[in-house]
Amino acid sequence: MVNDPQHKRIVVTAHPNLGAFIELVKYDPSNPAPINYKAIGMQEMHKQTQSDFKGQKAANRLNFIEYLQEGERSERTLYLPTISGWQSSKFFDKTVFVSFDDHDPNVLYGQIFLPTAPIMQADGQTQTAALFRLADSKEGEDTNLNVHENLVVTLEIELNVNVEKAVQSFADRNGRGSKKIKI
Repeated sequence: MVNDPQHKRIVVTAHPNLGAFIELVKYDPSNPAPINYKAIGMQEMHKQTQSDFKGQKAANRLNFIEYLQEGERSERTLYLPTISGWQSSKFFDKTVFVSFDDHDPNVLYGQIFLPTAPIMQADGQTQTAALFRLADSKEGEDTNLNVHENLVVTLEIELNVNVEKAVQSFADRNGRGSKKIKI
């Protein structure tokens, strides 16, 4: 049932520049930092992500890096897809939201303070990996291009997510959305 509070999604949409995106996400799916993902409820999704970055996905990342670099050199207009991610339910109690307008309980306008924890990608892993590479590239370090400030990314973050919800969200976005995933 859609009105059941246990089945409601809590989603934040943000538009950070590249520098803020890297700081906020903290998780490069093609080269993750050596942290304890099991401790933060992301172990299974991390394993799946790493197996995904072999073969075609790794090649697609290189193509997307080239696309981003062409955009930053003004050789083309960039049309960046929204990157969807989630943050573990283990951190939800550290999230603070200040609502400025609550006339519609399904759409709140306000300011959110997210905990300093990685955001795992539900969709957009290739783009995320490419953005991390761009940030460290020649273009990313070129002060004339100012990529860290000028490149804006759209990021959707689902909060209070456990492994089961993350798996179902991935299936809904990348396959048959009506098929219930069994864990």
